[in-house]
Amino acid sequence: LYFDSRTGHAAVSTSEEDAEVLWMATSADIPQTSAAAESAKK
Repeated sequence: LYFDSRTGHAAVSTSEEDAEVLWMATSADIPQTSAAAESAKK
């Protein structure tokens, strides 16, 4: 899942159990590798 972190967002669990979340943030200044760029196109 990719979204623009400059916009509002939330993570909501609808399960009775707690969700496990891995939240990562990167700078827009970090160049993507060609493999990452190809994967993002899919």
